[in-house]
Amino acid sequence: MASKLWFYAEGDARRGPVSLDDLIGRLATGQLAPDALVWIGGLPGLGIALLAQQSLLLVARVAALHDVLASGRPRLAVDAAWNVTREVATRSMIPNRGGVVVFVGFSPRRGIPGFAHAPAARAAVENLAAALAGEWSRYGIRTVCVAPGTILTEGLEGYGAEQIAEWEKAIPAGRLGTPEEVAGVIAFLASPAASYVTGTTVVVDGGADAWG
Repeated sequence: MASKLWFYAEGDARRGPVSLDDLIGRLATGQLAPDALVWIGGLPGLGIALLAQQSLLLVARVAALHDVLASGRPRLAVDAAWNVTREVATRSMIPNRGGVVVFVGFSPRRGIPGFAHAPAARAAVENLAAALAGEWSRYGIRTVCVAPGTILTEGLEGYGAEQIAEWEKAIPAGRLGTPEEVAGVIAFLASPAASYVTGTTVVVDGGADAWG
């Protein structure tokens, strides 16, 4: 079965799961020639926030990523990220000699008791970005990972004000981040202003990772 993706393209009104084969077909026929690919690792609201930036051409996410992580099978998420990235790069970015790939992981960048599979997958994606930077820089392709911290989304709001206040105590900035703040960083990384940034991870977490 083909991997399912959420697929957004500039000027394309579609907002639903499509197959990897569909994406490959559009790349092969030249219907898509994205300047940037953003792989979202399960952060609700970020795709819409990115669209609002009007600076990215393609945003992909695993439609059932939460189910994949809950099942303890992070390899599926990592494989899916690689499969999509490889197709976009080999069919469009490499021939066109340029592009940006942004993988979105999460912070803190350390082990989490009871969720060993999640930081393991995050570490794999971070190292994928670093390795691809070494391989694809000669084609003018940059690869970066963004690690958001605790971001205030509809899903987190359901935990209630008391729990949110507890999370805020663990963040030096004293508050949760927003999808728009993460999207702003990604938009910068995908822009010419970040043309010398590749192979690294940018943490957007209000200082939580540094605090320990």
